[in-house]
Amino acid sequence: MPIWDLIGAPLETEHVSEGGLPIINSTYSSVIGDGIQFFIGGGRDTNIFGADTKMVVDWEELFVQGGLSVGGSTFPGITGGGMLAMGTILGVGGDTAFLFGNKTAFSYYGDSFTVDRARHSVAIKESLVPLPVKVLAGLGALGVLSAALALRLKYSIYQGTQTGLSPGQKEKLVLATILIPALESRWLFALKCLEYLTDVAASAIPKQVDQITHQLADTRKNIADLEQSMNQWLELANQNPATTVPGFSMISAALDEAAETLAKLTEAKTQLIAQAAGLGKSISASGSGH
Repeated sequence: MPIWDLIGAPLETEHVSEGGLPIINSTYSSVIGDGIQFFIGGGRDTNIFGADTKMVVDWEELFVQGGLSVGGSTFPGITGGGMLAMGTILGVGGDTAFLFGNKTAFSYYGDSFTVDRARHSVAIKESLVPLPVKVLAGLGALGVLSAALALRLKYSIYQGTQTGLSPGQKEKLVLATILIPALESRWLFALKCLEYLTDVAASAIPKQVDQITHQLADTRKNIADLEQSMNQWLELANQNPATTVPGFSMISAALDEAAETLAKLTEAKTQLIAQAAGLGKSISASGSGH
């Protein structure tokens, strides 16, 4: 913050020049490579009384997007046919977050300003989580946690640098700083692809359910008409018991066929709703998906 720098920097400079510990202790950290942190069993509490600025420039993704984006987007993060292969090689990039639990945000006063240019946006909002997504998400999270616990408990590696480590520990730390980000980014890319493909498959089901719902309505109307015709036949038969009234067998056969069709359509609709639930999409009995 410019105003804070005008106040804080002179005080800090003067205090340090006099040999004392600075009251204002600005910090600086620079890492060329990867930064990996684990908070296990507790959490991280960050309180900022000032501004919070974050800049993410994923040069790998920018290079891939610029070099391979030919044609339209086939699905998020995959363009020109080459992005799927590159995503498999490089993993998910940019600004990525994975959350198990609540997400809460409070915003008061000020402005909310968001810019999305030359982007493909996809939002999947469903009340159900399909089993394949549960399995992949859970296994990935457990894998990352296991790696951190192995480094801490088995190899006694918990520092962010190689200072004070034995040669064997240094090798394990270097290997971990390579493998953990590489495997984690590829796991998240696989989860991204699975979520998208599952949503595409599930999105076609509500339309099929709606079609069956209309067919069920038509079949029920047909049954009602046939039952009315049957009642009329019975009335005629009762009025003229000595006279043979034709059409009974035909109406009865049509009524049986309509009832069979109704049962098949009902079973098909039930199976589609169950299939949609397995893919994480909730569909009401009336046929509308949400």
